[in-house]
Order: sequence, then structure tokens, then C-alpha cells
Amino acid sequence: MKKAMSRILNKILSLNLAMWLCLIFAGGAVVLAFFQAEIAGALMGCTPLQRETLVVKMWGASYHIGMLAWVTTVIVQSVTLVLGGGLAVSGVRAVFRRRYDSALMHIGCACVMGGWLVGQHAVRSSSAERPITGMMLLVDGERDNSLWGGPMLDKHLGKLPFTVYLNRFTVDFYDNGMPSEYRSRITILEQGKPPRTEDVLVNHPAYAHGYHIYQMSWGESTDNFGRPVTYTVLQFIRDPGLYVVYAGFVILTLGVLWFAVRFFTPIFSRKDAEAQRRKERNSILKIFAPLRLCVSARKENTEEKPWQ
Repeated sequence: MKKAMSRILNKILSLNLAMWLCLIFAGGAVVLAFFQAEIAGALMGCTPLQRETLVVKMWGASYHIGMLAWVTTVIVQSVTLVLGGGLAVSGVRAVFRRRYDSALMHIGCACVMGGWLVGQHAVRSSSAERPITGMMLLVDGERDNSLWGGPMLDKHLGKLPFTVYLNRFTVDFYDNGMPSEYRSRITILEQGKPPRTEDVLVNHPAYAHGYHIYQMSWGESTDNFGRPVTYTVLQFIRDPGLYVVYAGFVILTLGVLWFAVRFFTPIFSRKDAEAQRRKERNSILKIFAPLRLCVSARKENTEEKPWQ
């Protein structure tokens, strides 16, 4: 009975099950890619606001799918929690067995899943006082702490615990007139802290109070007096599990490399050993080569010929 339970536990905690579940999740992600980004994200991480307001338009009709998204969110995250916990337990067992490469791969996968769950918990607990994400549109000299959403940025999502002041927005162009770089120089105003100036570029975000600030877009318009103005659009994302995910990928990579070294080293060692044995055998044959020639010559001389 004990052996049977051990075999069942090994199958549950093995990487084979994790691989199949990850493939199922990947297939689900491909299917979700055909939906709108908001709907696809809500089916895996529905917020309390989306549970009440999420609507999808299909075949000329509108359907309220907030509760469906909430149910799928609970199922996906529960499965991820169980799978991540099983991988962590399996990693600890691998440490006691001194299979450190396997331990690193299991624990790395568990960290990736755990970091994603931490981020999804932040999504579920988001509120108007602590939004998880949103956009902010600013022109030079303007300050704000409100986040907006929707295609036209007309849906108020909440307020930040700090204020952003846009010092200057600049756009650099190539010779052909295409934009090469756009940069927002902002000042972050946090209560109880001195003002801090940061440059926000594409792939170069700023960080403040748990939020990453990304350069999202820009455009040209006119103000209330009809004067042309250039505005910048900044995106704010709060993901407390991001660094746990990064750490998981690092640990997983180390485990894969360790496994590769452990797997290929015996092959190379075996080939080297065989080559060394052939080399030693050839050396011995070279040493005794003159003796072999003498023996062969004497044998030929003493051999009786049938016609004599």
C-alpha cells in the first residue's frame, strides 16, 4: 500500500503532469488570443469590477460574462496553486535525493506560478483607491494622479498614491520623418518624500510606489484655445509578483543548464575514455612491433615447404 501511494505521489508530482498542464494552459492562451485583450485577461484574472460590468459582443448581441469570467478565474488559479505547490514539494524531495538539477527546475516552475498568483491576487484586490493598472494623458506643465481606461480613456479607474508632473515631452525623428524616440520627463511627487525626476522611454520605465510607469503612446491635438499641443500617454502597472517570476525563470534556467551538463558529461567522458584506451593500445602495439616482425620472419624461415 505504501509503495502504491508513493508511485501515485511520484506521478502527481512529476514534471510530466506539469508539462501536460502547461500545454493545456498554452492551448487555452492561444484560444483566448482570438478574443479582445480585456476579455482574455478577465477569463484568467477577473477583477471585482469586471465581474459586474464585463460584456462581450458576439453575433450582433451583447452578453454579460462577468460571472463566467469569475468562475474561470477561480478554476485556473486553483489549478495553478495546486500544481505550483506540488512542484515545490517535488523540488524539496529532489534536494533530499541530491538531484539538484531536478530540484532547481521544479522550484523554478513553482516560483513562476507563485509569482503569477501573487500578481493575480493584486488584480482581484484592486480598487479605486489602489488600481492595478491604467493610463494617464498629460501635456507639458500638467499634473495628475488619476488613472483612466477604455478606448477613449474616458473610464475612471482610480487614483494613484502619488502625483505625476510632466516637465516636458519630446519626440525625435529620423531623416525620413518617422519618430525615432519619444521621451517623457516627469517629476514624481510622493507625500513625505522629496520630488524625483525620471525620464520615461519605450522599454525604459520608471518606478514609483509599486507601479511601473511605461511610455505608451503620444499624439497631437489642440487645447481649449485652439492652440496645438502634443500630449503623452503613460501606462501604470502594479504587479507585486513580477520579481518572483523573474527569480523563477533564473532558477529554472540554472536547473536546465545543470541537467544538460549532467546529461552530456558522461557521454563525453565515455567517448574520451574509449579514445584514451585506443591510444594506449596503439602505443603498446608500437612498442612490441619489432618483436612481432622478428617472430613473423622466423616463422616464415622455419616453415616447411611441401615441394622440398
